[in-house]
Amino acid sequence: MKTPPTVVVFIYSFFFVSRVPSLTTMASEEKASDLPLEYQMDNKQRVLALIFNQEHFDRKLNLNQRRGTAKDKASLTERFQELGFKVKAYDDIKKKTMLCILRKAAEANHTDADCFVCVFLSHGDDGHVFARDNTVDIKEITALFKGNRCRSLVGKPKIFIFQACRGKVHENAVTPLARGDSEMSSEVVEEAAILCTPPAGEDFLMCYCVSEGFVSFRNPSNGSFYIQDLCETLQEQASTLEFTELLTLVNLKVSRRCAANNKQMPCFTSMLTKKLYFKPKKERMTHKEISRVAILNTTVQLCRSQALSQGRDFVMPKTLTEGSVAAVCSSSASAKAFIRSIDKITENNAAVDLPSHYFFNPIYHFDDETFLRGRDLITSGVSIVKASVKEQSYEAARAKLGEVLHTLQDFYSHGNWIELGNDTPYPNLIKPSSSIENIADYGPLTRTTDPDVFKRKINALTADGGGDIPEMCLSGLQLALTGSPPQTEIFVFTDADAKDLSLKSTVLALIERTKSSPPLASLWCSVLHHFQ
Repeated sequence: MKTPPTVVVFIYSFFFVSRVPSLTTMASEEKASDLPLEYQMDNKQRVLALIFNQEHFDRKLNLNQRRGTAKDKASLTERFQELGFKVKAYDDIKKKTMLCILRKAAEANHTDADCFVCVFLSHGDDGHVFARDNTVDIKEITALFKGNRCRSLVGKPKIFIFQACRGKVHENAVTPLARGDSEMSSEVVEEAAILCTPPAGEDFLMCYCVSEGFVSFRNPSNGSFYIQDLCETLQEQASTLEFTELLTLVNLKVSRRCAANNKQMPCFTSMLTKKLYFKPKKERMTHKEISRVAILNTTVQLCRSQALSQGRDFVMPKTLTEGSVAAVCSSSASAKAFIRSIDKITENNAAVDLPSHYFFNPIYHFDDETFLRGRDLITSGVSIVKASVKEQSYEAARAKLGEVLHTLQDFYSHGNWIELGNDTPYPNLIKPSSSIENIADYGPLTRTTDPDVFKRKINALTADGGGDIPEMCLSGLQLALTGSPPQTEIFVFTDADAKDLSLKSTVLALIERTKSSPPLASLWCSVLHHFQ
């Protein structure tokens, strides 16, 4: 029998070892009343919603054009953006491209994310959905996001929505419950083929526009019955209704529609383990908004310093706008030119989050503890900006500045700098020769099978400071779990409270999913208290 690997996690200081019951055992002994009732939806990001919109298909598939699906895509994009998602929509893509996008999404770091959403607007056939050129197995899609392949989404909702037919049977209306005469008289087309319900896994929610074996309907002008009712209900009640209750209301709305005396009955299969609410997040500024405000503020401060150094009066504008800043700076250029310059910078900033640019590259977002490489990206980018300005290549300078600002902003939004109590910028981010200490308060992860390397790493550890300052205990444990093979024996040494207890359910889910076997040595203070 193969011996399971061992992982040791040190959270800053370590003073003693005492064996405690495993987290798995503690979790199994928890009373039902102690279990969390709702998914944690207050992470830094709502994160990603993918929409695959298939309107046209290769001739060999003999499938009709899906007129009206553009309306569905637009409605879904608007609704999910309102809920705080980064929406990435793709039109008429081929199977290879679709699977590549899905794999990258599954491999991305979702640690700071609430959940994941994926929507397919297409035809269906026997457990598959159609890409432009071929069928894609739904089981293959969902397998990418199961815990053994996408650990950063363990314990988080994974929502898949399918607008595609699941059969060829028409469901006759017992009584005509149409929502309006105009809808009954408008042109309605059937979606094509069969879509069987595949098993998914824990924390999956599979949403279907129609029950298995039946056809669904789509209006070429207004979009599909199901998606339009879903979007309407999201707009009206997403922030107040539990999500499966919202889906039940959508079922009711769609069931009251009629198309030539035929009805459509949606359904969903829930493997969620908690209640799911999309309550509004605390309002956050976008990358574009942060950059715009920073540019205006920096510009007006520079103009003020220059005026005072020249002995001139300077009156700060009451509100910072492109026009007010241009006016007080006595700029010879028009406010319109100033706006164009800011737009160039902010648009290139936002473009970093596009899949066609650097959305899946962790270096541009300070994900996966890529501190040194992220810092190098910033410092080299600053050098390019300066060189471009010197050569009077201002458009190139603005484009590169936008990219640099995005990565710089992500250091503070994705990292732990603010949570560590810092209220000033981290100066080493813009110094190419400076060192970058462990600002994550945990990690980096070292993987080795060499006992000598292991001993050197252990012997290199030192303890200083003290005071039992709260530490990122569960973050370190999560890093170990996501970086270790299944059935790993893990030990944690710490002497202080954990300040990241919000990760408790995620860590428990990871332990159960990976079948890792604590004992976890000395989960001390509030960590031990909260796990008992």
